[in-house]
Amino acid sequence: MQATSSTDTDALARFNELEGRIESVLGVLAAARDQKDAAEKALADARDRIVALQGELDEMRAERREIVGRVERLVGTIAALDPKEVE
Repeated sequence: MQATSSTDTDALARFNELEGRIESVLGVLAAARDQKDAAEKALADARDRIVALQGELDEMRAERREIVGRVERLVGTIAALDPKEVE
């Protein structure tokens, strides 16, 4: 009967060890899932920010084109003035 008890004790110890390892793996998987979710959210936020910055850049380029056009018109107007009229 002692051999059965020793075998049962060994089996229970191995089961408990296996159960601990499984719980550890589940903890690692949960942490990895949380990190993955956080990384996906950060990526989505970064993509949204890129889109917003691209919009701002497009607006700034349009504004720059407008300013360049206005300056060119002013330069043309100044160049067309008769120097005698300026004095």
